[in-house]
Amino acid sequence: MSNDLIIFSSSPKVNRYEERFLAKIKIRGKSIQPRWSAVSLSDDLIDQINNGQVKYLALYRSKPLQYIEHYAKIDRVETIDFTNINFKYEDITDIKSPRKYRIYLKNITSIPHKNIGNKSGRQFLKHKLSSLQKLLQATNLDYI
Repeated sequence: MSNDLIIFSSSPKVNRYEERFLAKIKIRGKSIQPRWSAVSLSDDLIDQINNGQVKYLALYRSKPLQYIEHYAKIDRVETIDFTNINFKYEDITDIKSPRKYRIYLKNITSIPHKNIGNKSGRQFLKHKLSSLQKLLQATNLDYI
């Protein structure tokens, strides 16, 4: 099984999951394309996304939820241009870092069963590579 999935964590303290991943907000009256923003990615990982090895993104919803319920196909990755940004709508936590990326998504799909984690979810803090097949077959996130 190849690693074709990247998993990030999403804090329920701010509603970025609904707003950005599920694209339930409008900016200047226009719907936005689903995305996950302000992530750090290595050059190697960007290459894997661009050449189609890593094709999907899922978000682990941290405490108190502790599960993954959707995944999406990666459409493209863009470097965030900090000179032309509306901070009200972006989740920028480290403005000093010039290498933050926005991952645009398409085809958001519900997972038939929520994958529940027994561990703390620390495995997803930065990101974790896995496979979509493992995600869809697992009943527990500890086995992804």
